[in-house]
Order: sequence, then C-alpha cells, then structure tokens
Amino acid sequence: MELVCSLFTFGWLVGAIAAEFAVINSLFRVIARAFGRRYLVLEPDVMIDLCRILTLNLPKLYFRKHIKNLRVEPDGVVFEYGKNDIKLDGITRVEAEWVRRRLRQPTPGTA
Repeated sequence: MELVCSLFTFGWLVGAIAAEFAVINSLFRVIARAFGRRYLVLEPDVMIDLCRILTLNLPKLYFRKHIKNLRVEPDGVVFEYGKNDIKLDGITRVEAEWVRRRLRQPTPGTA
C-alpha cells in the first residue's frame, strides 16, 4: 500500500510540474508577442529568428540546409523545416521577397 501511495504521489508531482511548465510557457509566449521585438538575422549557413524582451534574447536557429519549400505569403515567409511549417509573420511582402532571395543564394564555400 505504501508503494502505491508513493507511486501516486510521484505521478501527481510529475503531472503538476508538466502542467506548470505548459502554463508558464504559454504565458511567456503571450508576453513575448506583446512586448518583445523580433529580429531576423541571416548568416551564410543559418537564419536566426531573434526575439528580444528587455535584455533577454531568445534565438531560434534554422540551418539553411534544412529549409525547404520557401514561399512568400502576403504577411510573411513560410518554409518547411523538418516536419514543421515555420511562418515568419509581421514583415511586408517586399521584405519577405528579400529574405527569399537571400536564402536562395548559394552559401559561400559550396559548389
């Protein structure tokens, strides 16, 4: 009986921690959208989507060799990255075309 109570308590604790993480993650995303500034940095082999909240930088790295099916939509750029579709919204169509052209250029040092 004591083992069952211990397992139940452990399972409850793990579930509570996972739920708290999910809630905090959702709240942080809302705060990042409302108060954060986004920057797109294009390097020769990686694209960095940088969200800056006050002095905290939250980068998302996208390696160019894994970016597939890059397309421009009216409100941003969409591309496949692995099994996910990534949308970079909040940029104009002209900026999206510039990003598409830059990403289609061959990387230095490749033949």
